[in-house]
Amino acid sequence: MCRALYTLKNEEQVSKLAAACWAIDFLPEYRDIISNALMCRYERERNSTVENTLETYILVEKFVNDIVDRFIDFKQRDACK
Repeated sequence: MCRALYTLKNEEQVSKLAAACWAIDFLPEYRDIISNALMCRYERERNSTVENTLETYILVEKFVNDIVDRFIDFKQRDACK
């Protein structure tokens, strides 16, 4: 999701890691979720430090919905050009 958002905003594609690092600054309210996703992706033990709690699920759901809304807004603005 970070890479897709980065591509929409910057009109170029970068690696998942680069996009996630960008998104941490661009979406500070989701810093923890994005950082945890990076840990899961790049650490050997997938459950090493990230707990899958109801709170985490709710935050991830909020993140996904927010990003989808941003995609829709972008598409609507682009259609008006």
